[in-house]
Amino acid sequence: MLNNLTIVIITFKRYGYLKRQLNFYLSYKSQAKILILDSTPDDPEDKELQFLLSHENVEWKKYDQTIFFPEKIALGCQYIETEYAVLSTDDDLLIPTSLELCKDFLGRHSQYSSAHGLWFKHRVGRGFIKKTFWLDSLYSGTASSLEEKTGTNRIIQYLNGNSPYYPMYAVHATNIFRLIWQETTKHVKHQGLSEIFPSCMSFAYGKMKVLPIFYCSREPNNYTAWEDKETLQEVYSEEKITMAVTGLAPHLVKLDYLELKNAESLLQNAFKVCIMRQSIHIEDQLLVNSSVLISFFKKI
Repeated sequence: MLNNLTIVIITFKRYGYLKRQLNFYLSYKSQAKILILDSTPDDPEDKELQFLLSHENVEWKKYDQTIFFPEKIALGCQYIETEYAVLSTDDDLLIPTSLELCKDFLGRHSQYSSAHGLWFKHRVGRGFIKKTFWLDSLYSGTASSLEEKTGTNRIIQYLNGNSPYYPMYAVHATNIFRLIWQETTKHVKHQGLSEIFPSCMSFAYGKMKVLPIFYCSREPNNYTAWEDKETLQEVYSEEKITMAVTGLAPHLVKLDYLELKNAESLLQNAFKVCIMRQSIHIEDQLLVNSSVLISFFKKI
């Protein structure tokens, strides 16, 4: 199983998560290649992790701790020798049997650039008697493929918020995977667009399929890239959006036969909608937080 797929893991200062993940993947005894792109400044001291990193299916590459993760992935692509690849963070658990189904789907449907399945988030809690583990649906339980006919329309639908699922961590053919990250590292220099741009690139080159299978369990974290409008404006400055549009537009010219100015205009408008949606979300979240605090103080 999976003799022609590479799982690309990005990690930074989280060797505990990496050890858990390697134990998980290697327990399947599949033929999948595991490529670890690690920018942790120190090498692991954990003997078990050292043993896992020496496994014949595992390739471990070290990078400077200051490297921006899209560049790390773009550089790591040179080590992928399989026909298919999938990106994983160190706290996600991708189900290998589902990866096999996604890979097979892409092999039969050339108009699709990506395939994945249903995403869940796992939580571990301790009760009075024993530890409990449970799953919740991710992305509000909404799962749908994005199968518009053109890359332009798929990107617009995604940026307009009509597709809560996105293909950054889906299975791709390696030639598309490599192109996505080569272009991302050229045109994205900030965290804000680091998932949006590669997702747009994937949508430009094909449809996204969400199969009715248990694909991944993700551990939730409290990281928030921005919590106010000022930070949002900085993250999505006109300069950063223009750089992204400049990177994406030529691909739409090539694939959808658009005029360059038309492609740039469509993308600029779609990004404006995307930013507006996130601004509204911040306002809503502030109202929710405020109402919770008011209720709390009233109870006191």
